[in-house]
Amino acid sequence: MNIYENVATQALTSFFYHEALWKKEILFNFLLQPFNLKVTDIKDVITQDNLKDTIPDFTIITSHGTRICYQVKINDADLPSSE
Repeated sequence: MNIYENVATQALTSFFYHEALWKKEILFNFLLQPFNLKVTDIKDVITQDNLKDTIPDFTIITSHGTRICYQVKINDADLPSSE
């Protein structure tokens, strides 16, 4: 991961903890839309979650225990084969 991806990842996760609810709703409802979830379903947002074969940039953990993993890529960078 390059420095810009690190900064973007930290900004996204920090956003969850430090911004007003209406701002979180815009960003996280967009990210959760494919899963039919909303920001109110989020229990936690963590970075560098260790999984079996990969380490996603950040993970959204829902109140139901579901983990939704995201990779942050800059300038249309490809995902590594393990991701």
